[in-house]
Amino acid sequence: MKKLLLFSLMIAMLVACNKSKNGETVFTNDLENVKMWNKAPNVVKGIAHSGVYACKLDTANEFSYGFCSLLGDVSTKMPKNIEVSVWAYSQIVNPDACIVIEIFNNEQKVFWKNSGLNAITKAKEWTEVKAHFDLPSNLNPKNEVRVYIWNPKKLEFYADDFKISFK
Repeated sequence: MKKLLLFSLMIAMLVACNKSKNGETVFTNDLENVKMWNKAPNVVKGIAHSGVYACKLDTANEFSYGFCSLLGDVSTKMPKNIEVSVWAYSQIVNPDACIVIEIFNNEQKVFWKNSGLNAITKAKEWTEVKAHFDLPSNLNPKNEVRVYIWNPKKLEFYADDFKISFK
């Protein structure tokens, strides 16, 4: 339930930051508009890839803020894949964290896939991490999609400049 609340807070900001071109819909979030994040304990000031705010994951925050929307609201046609880009900062090389895609039908999970953040080859340095997810063909516009970072070992980790592309 807590995770769902976090996603709901994020969607308002992400919907305001979307653009569409050539059948692709792109949502971005640089975490700078913190007025919309008044209940965002893990959006912190001081360490960021761009601007001054980033999402902090640690023992208290295992999940990042993420994207949440009905598939029918992100595109007029059903997307075939999702590409995610995020800038990550870790205290260690190759943290055991991952980008996650979840799709629900009436609160029942119908798809789950993750992609590890293996691109982080240097500690204490911002690194762009990208992931590509092919979607199953049996989805419908009323399915809810969620995209976020999961940090199961709860190590200190930062994320900034999210970009989610539906194609």
